[in-house]
Amino acid sequence: MFAAACELRVRLGNSLDRRGNPKQKQARGATNQRTVLYVDDNPKAQRVLTFALVWTGYKVVTVCNGEALERMRQTSSDLVLLAYRMPQMIGSTLPREIKQINPDIPIILVSGHTLFPPEEMTYVNAYVGKGATLDDLLAQMKALLAPA
Repeated sequence: MFAAACELRVRLGNSLDRRGNPKQKQARGATNQRTVLYVDDNPKAQRVLTFALVWTGYKVVTVCNGEALERMRQTSSDLVLLAYRMPQMIGSTLPREIKQINPDIPIILVSGHTLFPPEEMTYVNAYVGKGATLDDLLAQMKALLAPA
């Protein structure tokens, strides 16, 4: 995940230099301060992606794997971003438990891996992986957060 975060940071660089970017204003208006629960045990990846999401208008709550379920019970989130490989979570265990708490919450799996067994994707609504850009992630988030 750290490599993906570094890649995201590099690709974001030029966009962040522009003050008052119309894309930023549009994203902030469109999100209406939707809350994203971002679960990752890598603090550097958390900082980079959190910065990017806040910059585009999202409210981001970051937690490590062990805190994710408790935070889901305590707060209301609109979407979950979940790092795939964490020490206590390999595969579909955490997404399954999140869906037991809130069956309607969309979960996006964020990973540097490219292929997953189908059973790993059972409780996940979308996947953003190696080679993806911030725009790819934001498009997935927008699609999942759009009113039905």
